Amino acid sequence: MFWKTEIPAPDERMLKTIEKLQLNESDLRALYKRFSKSDKEVRRTSNSGSIDRTEFFRSFNEERTAVGDAVFALIDIDNSGQLDFSEYVEALGAFCLLNTDEILKFCFFVFDQDKNGTIEGMELDALLEMLHSDSATSNMAAAMEKFDFNGDGKVDFKEFQILNQQFPTLLYPVYRLQQSMKVHSMGESWWNRRATLLNDLKDLKENGDAAAIAASKAKDRRRKTRQNMGCLRYYLCPCRRSAYVVDDSGLTEDALIEEAKQREIEAQKQKLHDALAARARKDKKAKHTEAADGRKVLSKDERKERAKKRRQRDMKDLPSRK
Repeated sequence: MFWKTEIPAPDERMLKTIEKLQLNESDLRALYKRFSKSDKEVRRTSNSGSIDRTEFFRSFNEERTAVGDAVFALIDIDNSGQLDFSEYVEALGAFCLLNTDEILKFCFFVFDQDKNGTIEGMELDALLEMLHSDSATSNMAAAMEKFDFNGDGKVDFKEFQILNQQFPTLLYPVYRLQQSMKVHSMGESWWNRRATLLNDLKDLKENGDAAAIAASKAKDRRRKTRQNMGCLRYYLCPCRRSAYVVDDSGLTEDALIEEAKQREIEAQKQKLHDALAARARKDKKAKHTEAADGRKVLSKDERKERAKKRRQRDMKDLPSRK
């Protein structure tokens, strides 16, 4: 029998990541095998363990950089400087599945340190320092200084997109980090297939929601038509239903959803009312201990016991009845 990697019991965070990325047991074993290679403690003790920043980047054959630290910081919520297995998988899923536009938004979020929606002043200098601390050229720096920032000395996201188009190599370290994370975890083809699968599932859900809304509209029209015609005429004269169809074209999708919610609430209220009424009847019956003629009302168990004694008495009397 071959030895199998013992995966740590998933916590709530891991369960959400598994559902989000549609991971199976084989995927988790492959990811944990890669995670284990990055941490001597995990390999030696087979415990869940954790990896620090240096081990995190070494697992992808990458040097620790400011960009990588930004990715690490987004996942390391408790600022412990360590990632356990669930955080490790979440980091991969959060970064490896980003498309070009999403990476651009991620970088803008990282560089906008005061989160005011613009990159300005020292933040712009930090951009070059963060991305090209060891390879920034004077030509790129000079070109950055001449870039037209609408005269306000600030870069919003739209201008940041233009900046990326004019300097394609500006965000190269970010794309390289993503590429390394893909290749040295599950493989680039696996991540591409996973992105396609998740997009297909998203489209399927959206189409399913649209179909459900259309079905809800049709059901609502039938209900209103039946109310206008009356049940008897509705079922006996189906050919006349078209004359009573309610025009709901003026209703928005949100209004229809809200109306459906209200109907659901009313149905739940009615269900609760019926349950309370049934409970009240049961309690009333339990409290009623005397019959109309004054005799005691026996419980179910008491009636069974009385019937049992009657049968036993009848069995004893059988020989004397011959």
